[in-house]
Amino acid sequence: MKPKNTFRSNGLVGFYRFWHGRLHLKGAGFLLRHCARFFRELEHYQLEVPGVGRLTVNLRDGSGMAWLNYSLGESGHEDGLISALKKLAPKNPVLWDIGANAGFFVAALVKNLGEYSEIRMFEPNPKLMPGLSELVGCLPQTHAHNLAFSDVPGNLVLHIPPGDSTTASLTPKPGSTPVAVECTTGDIFLQATGAADPDVIVIDTEGNDARVIMGLKELIKRKRPVIFFENLFLNETVVRAALPDNYKHFTVDDRTGELIDKLDSSRGHNSVFIPQ
Repeated sequence: MKPKNTFRSNGLVGFYRFWHGRLHLKGAGFLLRHCARFFRELEHYQLEVPGVGRLTVNLRDGSGMAWLNYSLGESGHEDGLISALKKLAPKNPVLWDIGANAGFFVAALVKNLGEYSEIRMFEPNPKLMPGLSELVGCLPQTHAHNLAFSDVPGNLVLHIPPGDSTTASLTPKPGSTPVAVECTTGDIFLQATGAADPDVIVIDTEGNDARVIMGLKELIKRKRPVIFFENLFLNETVVRAALPDNYKHFTVDDRTGELIDKLDSSRGHNSVFIPQ
């Protein structure tokens, strides 16, 4: 049974909705997260998310604040990516989100895409899995897997910063908690599970994106999926090395979703490999 919100927690969230959501003023986020240190009910707040349902969120953590902002209509910085994906995806696609984080990208994608056959979310951070499991219960034909992807299987160490589990990385950060996570490749996952080949893949792994693509060689030969990935931590040499045969590379404009030839990080933080 899910815990119930209190008058106090509803009042604090209501103030945030008014101060931040309606007036667009600063300070309410700091106040809410500060109060969450003392009022434990804010660590398991029952948030109504339009188009999704009720999710348990931790408002002491960046993941909970991101969901709260999403519930206010803030979709983050992925409008261009979603626009491009809608244009490039086939009808009723099978989609993979590798590095799914807390799931708000998938929620926004489902809202904008409409029809899809299946969505699989892959997230190595164990702290985010309870929320992803709840999200799976709200959205049809979605699955969540507590896995990291790379070019070879093995074990990796994920570093989770205090208070912001959404920025966990393979790179050590001051004060972060190291957690051992299981790592596989996309090809091995498909062979082991018999899951459907994805038509579209979205990768956001804090700089490990090229290695993830290298672990999809057999899928790429067989299926030729459209592959989106974050380019913030990559250069032209790394991107060129990861580019599969008979694919073309474009940068996705952050605002419009326009496809720009080759790497242009001044226009967009995401790229796409498109089969030719």
